[in-house]
Amino acid sequence: MNSLFSKKCIYGIKALIHISKEQGFINSAVISEKQNIPHAFLRNILLELGKRGLLYMKKGKEGGYKLAKPAEEITMYCIIESLDGPVFSMPCVDSKAQEKCADCISELSCPIKNTMIKVKTQIIDVLKETNLKNASSEILNSTQVKVVSCAV
Repeated sequence: MNSLFSKKCIYGIKALIHISKEQGFINSAVISEKQNIPHAFLRNILLELGKRGLLYMKKGKEGGYKLAKPAEEITMYCIIESLDGPVFSMPCVDSKAQEKCADCISELSCPIKNTMIKVKTQIIDVLKETNLKNASSEILNSTQVKVVSCAV
């Protein structure tokens, strides 16, 4: 099954949620162990998030990482865009590209373009509404995940 987001992005989100629960700086080795993320990969992700202005980094014995902004101000959309780039990428739906898909005869007669624009808008809206603080709360409050499958 393909994932909507890269492993780097998923790990970045998990790490940021973990960091958001801490008061001071937290060592990447601790995050790696607690979140089951390969340490070298995590360090690269955290460096990238630091360069994007989402984390403060401090070297030394008392060093580590902490959020550069309050958890309420860091949205899933911001994290995903920082690590993966555009959230929903289809040439005909991407507002910057505005080109037809490789197998599409005509954008005007595309049977799914309008639906995909709605899907993109809804996904982005949810990601912009979800920040580290409420994502952390939702994790604590969820007890089960409902899996819905489509019979083909």
